[in-house]
Amino acid sequence: MKSLFYYTAVLLFATTIFFTACKDKKVRPKDILSKQEFIDVLCDIHISDAYTEYKGYQADTLVMTNQMNFKTVLQAHKVNQEVFMKTYNFYMQNPEDMDLVYLEVIDKLSQMQADANK
Repeated sequence: MKSLFYYTAVLLFATTIFFTACKDKKVRPKDILSKQEFIDVLCDIHISDAYTEYKGYQADTLVMTNQMNFKTVLQAHKVNQEVFMKTYNFYMQNPEDMDLVYLEVIDKLSQMQADANK
């Protein structure tokens, strides 16, 4: 389970860097999530994705389940999809900031795992 969290986080982190390395920075819009809110939502999304992968669903069921779980996570955080996507797109266009976000996501997930293993 530990490697699944790391694998997911590192893969998304590397993909982010690869696809956004040449983008120009934008001014942070006021209508996006705070950095901490974004981190909290991303952590829950990764936990949800890891759980569905752990359950061993077939590819088509995995995609549908992840989509439903994504909506559920957003509802739990009282965030609509438009705000989440604006936030995600902002960070995708600012890879240094996304790096910092994912360092905190990885730290938080690691701490949660350490607490669960006590």
